[in-house]
Amino acid sequence: PSQESSIDGFANAFFSSVAGFTTTGISLIHEPENLPQSFTFYRSFTQLVGGMSFIYLAIAAFYPESKIQSMRGFISGRSLHMRELFGTITIIFLIYIVIFSFLFYLFGNLNIIDDFSLIVSAFATGGFLPTSTILNDFDWQEKLIVMGAMIFGALPFTFHYSFVRKKFLSPKLGKEVLAYFMILGGATLLFMSLSNLDPLSSAFYTVSASTTSGLNSQVMINFSGPIHVILIILMIIGGCGFSTSGGIKIFRLLQLRECKKIFNKNHRSELSPKRKKELISTILIILAFPGTIFLTSIYLTTIEDTSFENAFYEATGIITTAGLTSNVINFDTDATIKVIVSVLMIIGRMEIIAIIYIFVPKLI
Repeated sequence: PSQESSIDGFANAFFSSVAGFTTTGISLIHEPENLPQSFTFYRSFTQLVGGMSFIYLAIAAFYPESKIQSMRGFISGRSLHMRELFGTITIIFLIYIVIFSFLFYLFGNLNIIDDFSLIVSAFATGGFLPTSTILNDFDWQEKLIVMGAMIFGALPFTFHYSFVRKKFLSPKLGKEVLAYFMILGGATLLFMSLSNLDPLSSAFYTVSASTTSGLNSQVMINFSGPIHVILIILMIIGGCGFSTSGGIKIFRLLQLRECKKIFNKNHRSELSPKRKKELISTILIILAFPGTIFLTSIYLTTIEDTSFENAFYEATGIITTAGLTSNVINFDTDATIKVIVSVLMIIGRMEIIAIIYIFVPKLI
């Protein structure tokens, strides 16, 4: 707007860009339908670029190279080396997006740009919406399609790779994927019993939180109390490793059983130095997420004059890049706060790993 100062304009642009590329999806624009459709599509596209880039960086930094080399590239058919990895990730996601967008278009939403924008946001586990009311008009078919896109975005890259390479036949679910669906199923039943919503709506909102997609409707903004607790826990846990979702990730929770060996002198010697570093990193990340959320919520409570519950909910959406919001951060928020929150979104997108490695470089 013309009334904006240059500082406010920069803060708004920086915040919106970070919200896109980190897949947080917190929007300062309440009615995106008033914007050109090319801009709403671009907002969704930034989330896809950010989500795929994070998968690439995570695999490049932490995935065993021997397992990468055992994969076959779509382009060359040879062993999948790092230079071909990003292309493979891109092809897989484009296949999904085209299929799901076509299904979404087929079942009633006749605006193809909005269809692509929403499906891209769902797969990137971001939260930008092409219109402010698009979630309110969903039929059951559209809810199922978007839920499927969000869940696919939260599953590990290896699942997608095996799913496509085997021509959609018998991909291995693995312990992490099974654990994710068990947590999601239990949370959905609990959410349904506390919210008195229908099963499909309950499933949609829990999927939105657990995948850290954060597709946010006015109904979710009105939630409070026990419902907030369920959504906060789901956001903190997040999706599977090597996916576009944020949060702690399921595989780190599964590592907790082995983490107890760190504190036992007899069992500590059984761990290799590399494995010991991995487990210490897991413990630090699991502690750092709620700790950072708590400090952020105190900051928001003080600065924004809001309740601690709403501030904690907002802080969880920021740090886990889920983007679920109580509207604590909005267009009228001070420019300095927007920049600080933007930095927190970046820290959360990097799973606080980069910050930990700066102070504890021996973990690398």
